[in-house]
Amino acid sequence: MFLLNSLKNITVTISDSINKVAKITAVIFLAVLVSIVLLQIVFRYILNLGLPWVDELSRFLNIWIGFLGASIGFKYGEHVGVAFFVEKLPEKKLRIFNFVTKLISLALFIFVIYYSFGFIVDSRSLTPAMNLSYKWPKSSLFIGFSIIGIHLVSFILTDIVDFMNGNFSIAKSNNS
Repeated sequence: MFLLNSLKNITVTISDSINKVAKITAVIFLAVLVSIVLLQIVFRYILNLGLPWVDELSRFLNIWIGFLGASIGFKYGEHVGVAFFVEKLPEKKLRIFNFVTKLISLALFIFVIYYSFGFIVDSRSLTPAMNLSYKWPKSSLFIGFSIIGIHLVSFILTDIVDFMNGNFSIAKSNNS
């Protein structure tokens, strides 16, 4: 039990730390996105010059912000879910249902992580405007789902420790 509790504490700490980095990175990417789009507006409508790389970079930043934002939202349980029927379950069964859902989700995310890595490795082309490898925007899928996977492992270990301690309460559950 001590080993499992220690493992839970380590994964929670890793999950929290990665989430902080994801939030900072998302904010930086958003600031860069807003700045370059404003720069493009000034160049296009005031100076009558276009910056071809801005559209490409803004698209890639948007993709990264989306996947980082998804991982951040997942950490706080802010993902979309339909809970109409699930909320009708008794508290103990609801907690078990949520746990099983997390296990199934982890299996799905491992599948996506595995294939997204292959998606990155197989990428050979370069972007037209910036001559940047497409591996960079494609890696957002791998990174985003990997972060979600880390959060999920943290939630699952927390649930296991809670179950072993006899706690089936939803109120104390981490991200149920």
